[in-house]
Amino acid sequence: VVTRRPELIPGVAAVAVFLFWATAQGGVMATDSYPGALFLLGVLCATLYAFRARLPRLPLLALAAIALLGAFALWSYLSIVWADDQGAAWDGANRCLLYLTAFVIFTLPPWAPRTAAALLGLYAVGIGVIGGTVLLEAADSANPLQYFIAGRFAEPTGYHNANAALFTSAIFPAIFLASRQEAPWPARGLMLALAGVPFQLALMPQSRGWLIAAPLAALAYIAFVPGLVRSLIMVGPLAVVVALTANPILNVFDAVDNAAALGPALDSARDATLIGAVVLFLTGSLIGFLDHHLDLPEHAARVGSRAVLGVAGVIALAGAVVAIGVIGNPIGWAGDRWDDFKSGEFEHEFEGSRLSQGLGSN
Repeated sequence: VVTRRPELIPGVAAVAVFLFWATAQGGVMATDSYPGALFLLGVLCATLYAFRARLPRLPLLALAAIALLGAFALWSYLSIVWADDQGAAWDGANRCLLYLTAFVIFTLPPWAPRTAAALLGLYAVGIGVIGGTVLLEAADSANPLQYFIAGRFAEPTGYHNANAALFTSAIFPAIFLASRQEAPWPARGLMLALAGVPFQLALMPQSRGWLIAAPLAALAYIAFVPGLVRSLIMVGPLAVVVALTANPILNVFDAVDNAAALGPALDSARDATLIGAVVLFLTGSLIGFLDHHLDLPEHAARVGSRAVLGVAGVIALAGAVVAIGVIGNPIGWAGDRWDDFKSGEFEHEFEGSRLSQGLGSN
């Protein structure tokens, strides 16, 4: 496989580094980040040599992106000259170089659809396994508080907002792979389950930044990723399972102040996550099996697609109506939340879900 698809070598190497960083506090420490970055720099050099003939044939947009990101990295290094804190500027410039390195590693090789799908699946599986393992360890720990910062689930990255971002990064690739007709039906079930587990884990830290960023990411997915109807078919059961399991997931935050209640709350969150994963695996596998074996006439498929879009539109409209009923004037509500965000005020004590509070932050 590697001989026929040589792009797998740099791709798997890069994903392996990303997964290692996920387990090592997000790679925030220099002793973790710099060895990984230097390794990726070596991978980039090998990739440039192996695929050197392809570089001039890259699409103009890709070449422009590489050039602009490279110029930004160069500017970052130049900023060391006038920076007040040259050490911080050096570290930031190295990070820009890392972003450029990773971008070129994945942009330069000619990716076949199956190979790219396999790599996306590897990342989704890796993040799902890492997150699920940490949750199981926390539920079985004699001191579960070590997994929390300021009452919020913070492992494996060591920071609650980073946790939400890390797990969200696996949700969309998993949904995409679960919705592909050409994927084997058991793999589609697995991917749908792996969309559910990170979704539940992304909810647990109750990051209000995530509450803003995740819908924007969803809109980007809708706008740029093909196969919207198939994705919506998979998102339906995912949304139902997440809604039904949200309470035990969110209740972990409320139980942190009570040592006796935290263990049972984590047990409930673990059980809800595992049950949700099983349900999503079975549902995704069934949808995939039917999708693969049912050969609908073109007219019926077109009517079905319109029906799915219509149902999605009705649900979105109903959600908007309910939201307006809860928050009142949406313009006034948005203005109040913007004032919260600008104020810099940060409340350490909450009643109920942190996600329902304002947007004030430190």
